[in-house]
Amino acid sequence: MKNTSSLYARIRSHETGVYTILCIGISYSVIFWTLLNSLLCIALFAWWLLFSEKQFDISTTKTRLMVLFASLYFVSVAGMFYTSNSSEGWFRLQEKSAILLFPLIFGTTSVLTTRILNKILAHFTAATIIASIISLCYGFIQFLRTGRIEMLTYQRLVVFPDLYTYIIGIFCLISLSFLLYRWRGASKKTRILLGSAIIFLSLYIFLLSVRLTVVCWLLIILYFVFKYETTARQRILTGIVLVLSLVVSFKTIPTLRKQWEELTNFSKSDTIILGEDDSLGRTWGGKAIRVAIWESSSKLAARHWLTGVGTGDVQDSLQQSYEDDKFYFASRYNRYNAHNQYLQLLIGNGVTGVLVFLLCLFVPVFLAKKYPFHPVYFVVLLLFCVISFSEVLLDVNKGVILYSFFNSIFAFTNYKNPGT
Repeated sequence: MKNTSSLYARIRSHETGVYTILCIGISYSVIFWTLLNSLLCIALFAWWLLFSEKQFDISTTKTRLMVLFASLYFVSVAGMFYTSNSSEGWFRLQEKSAILLFPLIFGTTSVLTTRILNKILAHFTAATIIASIISLCYGFIQFLRTGRIEMLTYQRLVVFPDLYTYIIGIFCLISLSFLLYRWRGASKKTRILLGSAIIFLSLYIFLLSVRLTVVCWLLIILYFVFKYETTARQRILTGIVLVLSLVVSFKTIPTLRKQWEELTNFSKSDTIILGEDDSLGRTWGGKAIRVAIWESSSKLAARHWLTGVGTGDVQDSLQQSYEDDKFYFASRYNRYNAHNQYLQLLIGNGVTGVLVFLLCLFVPVFLAKKYPFHPVYFVVLLLFCVISFSEVLLDVNKGVILYSFFNSIFAFTNYKNPGT
């Protein structure tokens, strides 16, 4: 018995190192290797379950926050009681399991410190830069082979499996935020390195040519400028650089220029009119498709706003809604989600799902005065909030990991001694 206790104590003595290694592994594998990412998440959960000393006190803010984050998963569980497509529902529950597991792991332990959090973020930033370099090299090779400059933009730069342009865009934006955070107080030599990485990631974000990602890039730069740069001269110079960067990018990057022209085109010929059989037989831009999806999805959400259609019935209900609206381009040849996380939750789980998600995003901000959080955390929450207006993060594996992992490590580092 004594030998068992001694062995258990020796294992427990390595807990901080194990958590750090596994979290760093998750940071790399979420970009490069989905299977390894899943295995590392399972290993982290297994370590927590078997060896970690757990703390659960509902009277503490930390535990209440953990329950709030986990509630987003239980909303999906509740939606299983009235879903028709149970197989799809069980798949969605398995896909979203990280939304429950990461808050449980980090909300009931006291392992992470700010020093460890910064270490995890540094490795995640390195992984993002490596992935961006590889993607650009691949795009450049395709450009040399085809002579088409489009090979260096948009979806052609997404070369790793299970990734989307907006997901890799969020990776870049989080990494950019961390680099800007480290800029303050860095030495001159370090600033040269940080500045080079900031410029590179900014270029890659522009080449990805996702409109909302570019908007978030602008918001992040402005946030850190007004947070850390105190002189009016510095702010004015930064503003000039930002405006010039945007103008040059929209003028020189074909995909970005095309998206801007599409965004500012309000002609009826570029609009899908629901209720009319006119969506087939031509090519539609992203804006036209999204507007039609939002219109049809909103009608569906309005009919089921209280409880939703159920966890497993969201896509089937959307396909039927598209069909009823004679939006055949979507109903018969594609399977589009709502392209809006709030609408997607409203359709699936009703107003409760949307309310819980909003609380998960905004409660940490309200708690900031009492529990000062990492400066990058505010940016992460802002990103999730803004990107959710045009994308569905919580129905794709990497989006679920991205949200649940980073939301948890940021939130539950706040309630401990910052570390050294």
